[in-house]
Amino acid sequence: MSSYPNNSLIITAGVYYPRVLRDLKKAKESLKPVFEAFINALEAIRDRPEGSTPGEIKVKLFFTATLADHEFDYISIEDNGIGFNEENFERFLTFKDDRKGFANKGSGRIQLIHFFDNCEYSSSYLDSSGSVKTRTFSFSRKHADLDPHALVFYKKTVESDNGQLGTTVILKGITEEEVAAYKFLKIDELKQNLIRHFLLDFCTHRNTLPTITLQYFVDDNLENEDTIQASDIPVFDIEESVPIFYSRFDPVTNTVVPSDKSEGFTLRSFKIDKGKLEQNQIKLTSKNEIVEDVEIGLHWLSSKEDIAGNRYLFLLSGSYVEQKEHDVRGEIDIPTLKEFSRAQENGLIRTEEILLDDIRETVNKKILGLYPEIQTKVEEQKLDIDELKKMFLLDEQNIERIGLNDTDETILTKVYKKESEDIAKRDAAIKKRIDELDQLNPSNNPDYDRHLEEAVTDLVKSIPESNRTALTRYVARRRLILELFQRILDRQLAMQSVGHRNEDEKLLHNLIFQQTSDRPDQSDLWLFNEEFVYYIGSSNTELQSLKINGEKIMESPLSDEKEEYRKSLGEDRLKKCPDILLFPNEGKCIIIEFKNPNQNPSDHLHQINKYASLLLNLTKDKFAVDTFFGYLIGQNIEPRDVRSADSDFKLSEHFDYLFRPAKTVAGYFGRVDGSIYTEVLKYSTLLERASARNRIFLEKLGVRAEPKSQA
Repeated sequence: MSSYPNNSLIITAGVYYPRVLRDLKKAKESLKPVFEAFINALEAIRDRPEGSTPGEIKVKLFFTATLADHEFDYISIEDNGIGFNEENFERFLTFKDDRKGFANKGSGRIQLIHFFDNCEYSSSYLDSSGSVKTRTFSFSRKHADLDPHALVFYKKTVESDNGQLGTTVILKGITEEEVAAYKFLKIDELKQNLIRHFLLDFCTHRNTLPTITLQYFVDDNLENEDTIQASDIPVFDIEESVPIFYSRFDPVTNTVVPSDKSEGFTLRSFKIDKGKLEQNQIKLTSKNEIVEDVEIGLHWLSSKEDIAGNRYLFLLSGSYVEQKEHDVRGEIDIPTLKEFSRAQENGLIRTEEILLDDIRETVNKKILGLYPEIQTKVEEQKLDIDELKKMFLLDEQNIERIGLNDTDETILTKVYKKESEDIAKRDAAIKKRIDELDQLNPSNNPDYDRHLEEAVTDLVKSIPESNRTALTRYVARRRLILELFQRILDRQLAMQSVGHRNEDEKLLHNLIFQQTSDRPDQSDLWLFNEEFVYYIGSSNTELQSLKINGEKIMESPLSDEKEEYRKSLGEDRLKKCPDILLFPNEGKCIIIEFKNPNQNPSDHLHQINKYASLLLNLTKDKFAVDTFFGYLIGQNIEPRDVRSADSDFKLSEHFDYLFRPAKTVAGYFGRVDGSIYTEVLKYSTLLERASARNRIFLEKLGVRAEPKSQA
């Protein structure tokens, strides 16, 4: 019989449990206590002598029915393992007992009471005399409130009533912050989580798995049941040895360098139907359990991506990982390169370490050689990234730092973030140089001239480099606009080939300056002229609603004579909507009209003149305009048709367009005549002009300038 008195706290001398509970942090994984109890049950079954009855584990979820839902009550885990014999019970009571092996810290049980207020044990075991005894005890942090050296309350030890070995632990009193995680816990979710967490263990022991039953009770009535069987466990697809080298700090170069020393790891891969594997992953394992808190990114596939309906799981194990395990089972102390470097800088000498960065790189390289289909996918992704690089003029070095499995948005976000960091560093360096210039004193510094020359030279080098990044983004966006312009002209957009009415004019108009907008600064009017984006203006706005600085520019009310003209011939002339009107400064106006590429613009030469006349004669005096610049844009332009309609138009010597240097705009109602300069040009000519301007920037950046035509 046990030497512990019944109904008493078990005092552990030399251990102050309030401090232990503070130091051993609560795990991040909500199911951690279930995993701990489950692995203890597995180990208890595997410790039984050969020839024992088949192993069995039952995990039972108990809920209470309420009017609205089911409320979580408690969990029990039952096994028919070896039980808490004297040796095992002594180990349970001894904090950090590692007699089962170096990697067994003996502290995993603390996680049970981080999540549950009370853990009730009933365990039947074979004592030294060959009798089966049953001991019952409770394990709770509340016991430490009574005595800081105790976590266990020993109830009793009695003769077993059925002679069967095994243990039942009941986890009850879920802590408030974990209620939500357990409230909706279902059998299928629990099953998948157990398989995921113990996948390596289950695969290793596939042929000797105990019977694992999962049950869901409501008011003590069994409502659902499932099992974990060998058929639920995927088989290793490939198993490979992977050496990973240590890193060390070189005091001579003050950098982290590779070491000649390495450790052997084992990489096991699984190719699993996407319906059974939620995401692609590389995971470390320790003692056959998934390490939850360490992420090893898979470079080649995004988490949800599949190939031919399969996803991939890679499990990396090795004694090194187990040696690096914290007191909290499943939490590993393997530093990143950044953490290792910082430790050296802070004087925390760590002679040699295997770094998480090296694990990531080595394993990813290994994986690429294991699966030809992943290699093919990578090649496709590289082509996609090359397209992004060309489209947005991305820096080659920044591209090398990103993962091939990222989405376009993530890739661009990462690249732009790195660029912004580089810009910040360069700008800080520029400011530092300027501050140094302020501090230079020619009166008491014999080396003044030399210091001044050095500071200015560094400054001159830094500013162009800082400007280059901003210019690259600016030019890249313009290149996209030119590309889209070309595709619209070539009728390559999906909406241009599905049988709808031709809306090419609208597409081009909106590309250049969104209809109904009054923000030229947010337009792409630079396609016409760089200065146009800085003017006041509007797109497709009725003349009667046209404003400058918030004030309507057309006279209102009109005089009787003007009102009569406004509505003569059954028209309402102030309801007309010029495509684009821009006002560069006082007395001047730019009028732009778009025509469908299929139309003949020569039939519409009068239109711009009419708009100019209305603006000349019907605006308020303070907004009077007498100088106009007109642009009539189309594609099917026959120069002879244009000159036949108005012989004052002339052909330009460069760029395929016609221009009329000046024409009178008739003034009425006391207004003097104005004048208008007009161009008739093709969309393709406009594109060529804009491309020529952009080419200057692109050539400076060393990239190809022309938008691609698929015509």
